[in-house]
Formats: sequence, C-alpha cells, structure tokens
Amino acid sequence: KMSKSLGNIVNPYDVFDHIGADPLRWYFLARLAPESQKRISVDIVREVASSFVNTLWNTY
Repeated sequence: KMSKSLGNIVNPYDVFDHIGADPLRWYFLARLAPESQKRISVDIVREVASSFVNTLWNTY
C-alpha cells in the first residue's frame, strides 16, 4: 500500500519521463487484471514492452 506519510509513492510523471507512457499502458493491459494488486518496476515494464515490440517486429 502506498502512503505519502511512508514516502513510498511513485510519481507517475517520473515514470513517464523514464520509460514513456505507452510501455506503461501496455504493461497494464497485457499483464494486470483490473482487480489485481501488483508491484511495478521499470525493468518489468521494459521487458513487457520489449516482448510486444519483438513479436510485432517478427510478424513483418
């Protein structure tokens, strides 16, 4: 659980600047069910986005 008092909040704009909004959106669509609670890491989001791009690249 994230809390301002604990200081464990991730600013979404920092994540967007670091990896971009589209890979984060794809991660939410591809890997997370709406009711699930998961930890998000930049490395995992990059891996999911990379696998999508590689699949798309191999299609053509």
